Parts: sequence; structure tokens; C-alpha cells
Amino acid sequence: MLLIMMGVVQLHTLEIWCMALVYGVMAEFSGMGGIQVAPGVLGSFTHWDYVYFSAVMYTSLGLGDLIPHGMFKMLATTEALVGLILIAWSASFTYLLMQRLWGRSAA
Repeated sequence: MLLIMMGVVQLHTLEIWCMALVYGVMAEFSGMGGIQVAPGVLGSFTHWDYVYFSAVMYTSLGLGDLIPHGMFKMLATTEALVGLILIAWSASFTYLLMQRLWGRSAA
């Protein structure tokens, strides 16, 4: 069961990194928008912030310290929806697997 949970976490992490790569490539080559640091937040934007922003969107946390603009708004919204669905699916899959492995009913 522990291996399955580690695999699920790794798959979600891979999905976050893939979306971060999409954000980075779009920002560099498409000119269709970007991500900026919110006013009043200390620090400057780095490439690691794409990973952070992707994780915030994927988990639907929505902190607001990085703000998408242009087409990035639609991509961020889509990532939040996909993350919500995949996290819920993973939880359901894990529950059903634990029920089968341990032989207990859900009642």
C-alpha cells in the first residue's frame, strides 16, 4: 500500500512539473501572457516559480502571490480543474484498493 501511495504522489508531482514546463515554454515563446509577482510581494520571478505556481493551481490552493495574465488565466483554470479531478480520482482509487486489500466494508 505504501508503494502505491508513493506512486500516486510521484504521478501528481510529474503532472505538476509537466504543467510548469508548459507555462515556461508558453512564456518564452508564445507571447500569449505570463505570470507576474503580485504587488507587495517581495522577491523577483524565477523559473522555479513556474513549478510553485503549477503546484498552487493543481492543488486548487490559490494563494494569490503569483498572478497569471493573458492566456495563462485559462490554462491555470484548466489545471485547477484537472488537478481537482485527478486528486479526487486518486483518493477514490486508493480507498477502493484499501477496501479490497484489507477486506473491510465501507459501511
